[in-house]
Amino acid sequence: MSTIINVVKDFPTVRLVLIGNGNEYSHFKKFVRKKNITNVLFTGKLTWDNVLPYYQYSSVLFAKLEANYCSAIPSKLFEYLSTGLPIIYSGEGAATKLLEQFDHVQLIQTNDEQGLREAILKMQNVPVSISYENRLHIYRKY
Repeated sequence: MSTIINVVKDFPTVRLVLIGNGNEYSHFKKFVRKKNITNVLFTGKLTWDNVLPYYQYSSVLFAKLEANYCSAIPSKLFEYLSTGLPIIYSGEGAATKLLEQFDHVQLIQTNDEQGLREAILKMQNVPVSISYENRLHIYRKY
């Protein structure tokens, strides 16, 4: 997650909201506070009902999977795809193969800061649109 924080801090018009309290939650929170990064927010762990409004007000969703999990497809990706929102995915392997089937997905290599910068720039220059095709594909197939 440090890759996205390092990149987003250079985009003052981008607001990154990190939901959850994973293993490195405290570390990242301290890092953001120490570096005085003002466009990264932490919600901590939320119930499902409290996550939904964040999806409603998001313009892009981000997911990352480390290379040692290249055979995994996180259920979070199906959740993201069902929103129809654009997705930036950092990773390789099975999840990438799944995401290649969908519209409005930017795929980058794990920890590729330059690729992430380019993906954010590309997404900033495109109006937010919901992919109803992605939603329908998830509904029909998954």
